[in-house]
Amino acid sequence: MTSLVSSCIKSSSPDDYCVDLRSTSSYLVGCFNTSNSIHTFSLPSLQLSQVFSTNTTNVLSEITVYNENSVFWADRQGKIGLIDFRTGNVVHEFSISEEIFSIDCSDVNLVTASDKQIKVFDIRNFQEKRNYTELYADDNDITCVRMSPIQGNVMLSCSEDSLMALCNVDSIEEDDYTLLNVDEPALKVGFCENEIYCVTINRLVSYNPYFDDPDRPPEVLFKHRLFELQTQNSELGYFIGEHIGSERVLLGGSHEGDLYAYNSQNTRNYFVGKGHNGTIRCSVMIQGIIITGGEDSAILAWSLQDQPVQEEYKKAPVMNKIKREKEDRYFKPY
Repeated sequence: MTSLVSSCIKSSSPDDYCVDLRSTSSYLVGCFNTSNSIHTFSLPSLQLSQVFSTNTTNVLSEITVYNENSVFWADRQGKIGLIDFRTGNVVHEFSISEEIFSIDCSDVNLVTASDKQIKVFDIRNFQEKRNYTELYADDNDITCVRMSPIQGNVMLSCSEDSLMALCNVDSIEEDDYTLLNVDEPALKVGFCENEIYCVTINRLVSYNPYFDDPDRPPEVLFKHRLFELQTQNSELGYFIGEHIGSERVLLGGSHEGDLYAYNSQNTRNYFVGKGHNGTIRCSVMIQGIIITGGEDSAILAWSLQDQPVQEEYKKAPVMNKIKREKEDRYFKPY
């Protein structure tokens, strides 16, 4: 069997928690919500560059890349900050009166998701330009929001009330959005180039949103169910996300820290790797390399190796060069 072999970028720690990973062309960026710190790792070496301490006393929710040298962070108390990597300073900070679960940005739009609504801010002046209060049912947390990296005005979000929404944040029409029923509480959404996906408690569903034909409803491309994959991998406990490298990759994990990587088009083709010591919380793909962060605070990079799956964790050397090629209450299955 071809196995996934992990290389340690950041070692595990019982006192911290990696909640989010993002990347720029120069850095891998990790967010830790016990120490409330942000770590940058230089690319392509993946060596630790800097550790930035945020000035929040609350739990960090997520981060989002603003540009090559800065990221926004948000905490559960509603505070948002912008850190400049060159100086290490928080160059801007403001607050909203809601608990923020998710944050993202693209072009001039910064979006936040809370237990009440989605807010859209204009980054040029940090003024609120739009809010969405009627997308989802009251008393249901909006668990994730993402902006399209290709079409900067397209926003994707999901909620505990089993709905996912596609919106054009620049539209002047009040009801310019598409709602999709995903059948069970939704936990996470994301973009795979021009396609989208939604992670629910027991499923990961991929769609073609037909951005070039706004009158055409999104079409399901793949629908993966945990119980179907558990027939071949009984320890699989949750889905993490989906990425496109040389092929479309579906990621899942076990609560013991195993990583499962499937071909989205043929899930009988899969790879298994051991490395984390607990639930894997987030992932990113950089030039075909899968990188994951976990509740054990570790950040690992994964490569393929033709050998039997190892029964014990093997800590491999940090790669010298990348090869070409929510307390989080809404993550219930984790």
